[in-house]
Amino acid sequence: MGNSGATALYRAAGNGHEAAVRLLLEAKADVNKPNDIGETPLYEAAIHGHDGIVALLLGAGADVDAPDAVAFELQPAENGRARVVAHLLTVCADVTASGTNRTTPLFLAASEGHADVVAQLVAAGADANTRNQAGESAICRAASKGHVRVVEALELCKAVAVAARANHAPVMELLLRTATPVNGTPKALAWDIIANREVCLSAAVREGDVSQARHLLRQSTNPNVVDHEGEPLLHVALRLHRSDMAVELIHTAGTDVDCLSTTGRSALTVALQATFTAVVQALVMADADANLVDAAGATPLLAAIDLGLDDVAGLLIDANADVRIASAYPAERYGADDAQVDSSMHVLFDAGPIGVGASAVVYRGTHRGAEVAVKLSNPQGVDSVLSEIEHMTQHRSPYLVPLLAVSRSTKAPEMVLELMAGGDLRRYLEAKRQSQPTAVDVSALEVAWVVAHALWDLHDMGVMHRDLKSHNVLLCPRNYIKVADLGSAKDLQAVMTTGCGSVGWMAPEVLASGTSYGFPADIYSFGVLLTELDTLQPPFADSILSGFQIADAVRLEGRRPRVSSSCPPWMKDLVEACLAQDPAARPTAEQVVARLAPLMQRPAVASLQQIGSHAIVAKTALPGASKDALPLALTDRPGVKAAIPCATCDAPNALVATECSACGVLQPPPDKKLAHLAVRLAAVAGAGVDATIPCEACFGVSPLDVSECEHCHDRLPSTTEKLRILARRWDFAQRTVAT
Repeated sequence: MGNSGATALYRAAGNGHEAAVRLLLEAKADVNKPNDIGETPLYEAAIHGHDGIVALLLGAGADVDAPDAVAFELQPAENGRARVVAHLLTVCADVTASGTNRTTPLFLAASEGHADVVAQLVAAGADANTRNQAGESAICRAASKGHVRVVEALELCKAVAVAARANHAPVMELLLRTATPVNGTPKALAWDIIANREVCLSAAVREGDVSQARHLLRQSTNPNVVDHEGEPLLHVALRLHRSDMAVELIHTAGTDVDCLSTTGRSALTVALQATFTAVVQALVMADADANLVDAAGATPLLAAIDLGLDDVAGLLIDANADVRIASAYPAERYGADDAQVDSSMHVLFDAGPIGVGASAVVYRGTHRGAEVAVKLSNPQGVDSVLSEIEHMTQHRSPYLVPLLAVSRSTKAPEMVLELMAGGDLRRYLEAKRQSQPTAVDVSALEVAWVVAHALWDLHDMGVMHRDLKSHNVLLCPRNYIKVADLGSAKDLQAVMTTGCGSVGWMAPEVLASGTSYGFPADIYSFGVLLTELDTLQPPFADSILSGFQIADAVRLEGRRPRVSSSCPPWMKDLVEACLAQDPAARPTAEQVVARLAPLMQRPAVASLQQIGSHAIVAKTALPGASKDALPLALTDRPGVKAAIPCATCDAPNALVATECSACGVLQPPPDKKLAHLAVRLAAVAGAGVDATIPCEACFGVSPLDVSECEHCHDRLPSTTEKLRILARRWDFAQRTVAT
């Protein structure tokens, strides 16, 4: 480059001396003064890749129309100066400029393998199909030189352009969401190719790219668009547990913060049920309607009270929530004890029953657009089904099949239940025994863990199940494992003397006429269930004795179902404890959970291997675990509570507990718990738990391990409060399966 006639500003710009450039600009140096051959300071900075100086000169009014305009546009592209190209594009540099042989900036960038520059130029309007004088296209030149990323970028551009011309929004969104970043370039550059900003915004929300969403929203993109499924983007963000994205949408002027989801739920109710504190606060500050009654018949205030969120309830009352509004459908969603739903008006039945029992027939049906199971009583089972309705409306647990709606007709009561498409555990075990395919695959430990939690919850509420067996444990690819059939359940208000259940699963004290029994009888049934998980067969399947003879053998002779020779030690020991003759010698449900907890936190592959597989497997720790890691009971399966077993007695304790609830030993400090919790959440990233912490000042989100907001530097919640927040999120994620 010639230096004749070069000014001080020209020399400083070419040599990259940013401080000198600043001084000269402040001294009113001529920003457009060229040297003797017409090269300006901006040209010199651009061709040498000094992007910071290019920005300074453009800000000072540098003229992009240099005498050698073609070289001015071509050389940064050819040299891969991505940041310089970005600065030039902000002042409408000519992306179609061509030099010798009709070579454009896009062609040069593609030829040299600068995929990020290619993406920038196409996003700015460069034609990916243009050819040089020899008829060679940019993509062919890139392919001939082996520039894979450039070829990918250009192919993506072509596919997106075709979809855009045909206005196929779902196709465009799919292409954008699955686009591979090129050489570290953000996907936003590829998204800018589409003129349909609403499609780009929908893709950004689903992808979780807050930066791209903010960019589009600042360009006046409509924040109230719905995705191709008809779901408002605010609800899409909430459903995907993207609280930071939801806050960004809420803060955007014009966003309808009272929009309802496709299932008729309000954003405020969804956010508080997910304990997204920052989202709830943002909605309240944005004047979301605190009195909006959603399709579930509830207001945000009612939902907050049902969930025990007193602080949120106070916030809503301060926002003028009307405390006089009553719920329209109390039992359907919030577990009130008087549900009155005419299911004949709301449920469509599929042909044929999917299950037949002593008291009812179960059909597959549709309720409010969702697949459900519908249980209809027969004439002999009316009392049993009414009793089950009573217990299920009053006693709820994430480990029990939920009741969605009821009809209390005295002639034929009906129950609408969550569909467990995998069938019952008995059929699953039989399929495994015969090496047949199954809809789901679960381990014996997982089944034991969920069933033990179900009993713990029931017993905590003062209720016995009284008919626990493999037929009443249901499986589902979507809803995991849950305990069903509370038709025989009873409140333990008095000592029970009436036998109930199936003989093979009944405790000796239940079989003994006139003797009393209590919760330990459920634990005995749990022990029998464990033998089924081991042998894959019902209890006493190999016996020639009749039911009456088995009952006498259990009651009088101490006869018990057997485990196999390959039964894992943990299961064998637990079976022995649960089947003890003396009810007082059996563990409680809480103690069973405590015994299983260490296996769930430090599971060997052999402990979690699928039922029906007895191959010898090397013991391997969960991803992210180390030999000194805290035994946090987190897995990527739904239905598992976050707990830390005591290192002394193995009793499970809440994340925020300071001492063991069983033995009183001090628990690890909060900072150590939080550090290990972060590791475990990373190991189960698919569980749908938001592992960031919201700032109450600016509503931005930051990682777990920082004490100040990364955005406004305000103080974040204490370590103990972070544990509380994450524990609530974990429990919520385990109660609801991501759609």
